Amino acid sequence: MKHRNSTKNEYIKLINDAKNNFDNQEYKKAENQSSEAYKLIESNDDAVVIFGRSVLSRICTEFKNHELNVLVIGDIMLDRAFRGSPAADFAVGRHKTVTNNIYMLKNKESETYTLGGVGYLGHAFLPIVENVIMVGVVGNDCEGQILKEICDGRRGYDGKKPKSENDLKKIINFFPVISDKLITTTKIYFFNENITEKGDKAIRFDREDIKTIKGEQTSIDEKIIKMLDLILKENKLQDNSGINKSSISCIVIDDYEKGIISDNLIEYISNFAVKNKIKIYVDPKYKWEKFKKCDIEAIIPNRKECKEGLKAEFPLLTSLDQYPRINKFIIKMDSDGAYFFNEKKSSHYVKPYGNNDDASDVGCGTIFDSYFITSMLCNNSVSESVFLANYAAGLMTMKQLGQVITPEDIIISLAHEVDYFIKNQDFIATSLIK
Repeated sequence: MKHRNSTKNEYIKLINDAKNNFDNQEYKKAENQSSEAYKLIESNDDAVVIFGRSVLSRICTEFKNHELNVLVIGDIMLDRAFRGSPAADFAVGRHKTVTNNIYMLKNKESETYTLGGVGYLGHAFLPIVENVIMVGVVGNDCEGQILKEICDGRRGYDGKKPKSENDLKKIINFFPVISDKLITTTKIYFFNENITEKGDKAIRFDREDIKTIKGEQTSIDEKIIKMLDLILKENKLQDNSGINKSSISCIVIDDYEKGIISDNLIEYISNFAVKNKIKIYVDPKYKWEKFKKCDIEAIIPNRKECKEGLKAEFPLLTSLDQYPRINKFIIKMDSDGAYFFNEKKSSHYVKPYGNNDDASDVGCGTIFDSYFITSMLCNNSVSESVFLANYAAGLMTMKQLGQVITPEDIIISLAHEVDYFIKNQDFIATSLIK
């Protein structure tokens, strides 16, 4: 009985110290103390919650200590959104359509432009890395011009012109490959303001020309490679021994299969990355064959992309053997959380943040990618990085199209979060608590 009371008293002291350190933003101390408390009395909710909050808060605060330069390449798009409501009969008079669906825009202010595709990935990285470099193909049209103005800071990330220079935001270093024969891929959304403003509830129109891109593949490859050569030369450093190395922290390939990410381009990127010891991360679509000869640090598909890419209902070790040069497999399971294989090919599952089955997942996968990759570049474990990315993606369900999640968003929400840690208690105990 005396030993039991002593253990309980020690546990209470550790928990109280951990709470105080967490409140004082001493996250590493709180992490260690709550870990020790959990080892004294396992399956205790207080220790699990404080530990989870401390780990994720600590990672988010450490981002600013790493000067990361991320190069993203892939299919860039412009997301154009309108807001309004179905038109009343008296407003449209005798004009009819086939389905009799006529919509009225609310006003000019309700029209916005935001970055889509790899552009949105670049935007998602901005709050958490030092520098974002982006390569994509745009047409010589007004949509391409708007996209460049957003990246350059001449427009805000809602596509609107800033009122003064003080309103300019941190910019993406965009290196556009411009083609007169192409149109800028544009996703046009109409949101019925009477329902919701989430992307999966919208009416959407796609403006794209994949056929022309494929017809111009050789020319596009040459232009992109020339652009990458320029970027990589500009980002070369020398260490104390005089050996050249790149200041680029990683290369992220974001493939929407619009024709930009070709076999030839992947071979070029892979060779350069190996030569300069730069890690490659890939968010693929459905055709994975092109990545078989590429050394990849982690591939990050969603559930459907994984099924199509591996030609298997669910990833098994036998299906992963097809890709021996991919180091880590992370599968985004939408509203079911995340599933992953680490370097040792052992599998783990993280339950989702929140429990709203009707929540939109638009943008969640991109937010997941940005936080997972940045956390890995900051030398955190795969388990810690997936745990953070899964939480950030869950927070995105409460955001609108084109918005992103900041470290401050995460830290503020963590101060009150309980459920995410309780339902992931087994994962925390087996994968995070050391």
